[in-house]
Amino acid sequence: MKTLLIILSLVSSLFAQRVEISADKLEADEKSGISTLIGHVQIIKGDDHISADTLIVKFDKKNKPIFYDAKGSIKFHILTKTKEFEGKADQLRYDPKTLIYEMVGNVVIKEKRSKQILTGEKIQIDRISGKSIIEGKENKPVKFIFDIKEN
Repeated sequence: MKTLLIILSLVSSLFAQRVEISADKLEADEKSGISTLIGHVQIIKGDDHISADTLIVKFDKKNKPIFYDAKGSIKFHILTKTKEFEGKADQLRYDPKTLIYEMVGNVVIKEKRSKQILTGEKIQIDRISGKSIIEGKENKPVKFIFDIKEN
């Protein structure tokens, strides 16, 4: 199946960065400003890499992306100023204005440098501050797994 390649420009208040998205199919609706990419979706934004089954991108009137919503078999690699995360989730949302990633559903994240593992129902990562917020749900608490070096 022929892969469709899209190059989008993502401009934030801090820096401009190119977004490259490939997928098997693209459905674009200019009136609503929504593009839906389907099948083997790959997203590259700087050092961040995301794969998904589908991706919805919402554009403003100036054709700038204002929201990304990826669903299905999400795998990701995300860099913040101080940490490097990789993991998986059922859904991943990204707000290019705030630079916040939100993963939802069966989220597992490994911080590559410290080897810490976080699991939860919902995890937010702020690319600017490096802050993370992890939420569990009833009968499924947040887990934080790490190694301790003893003398």
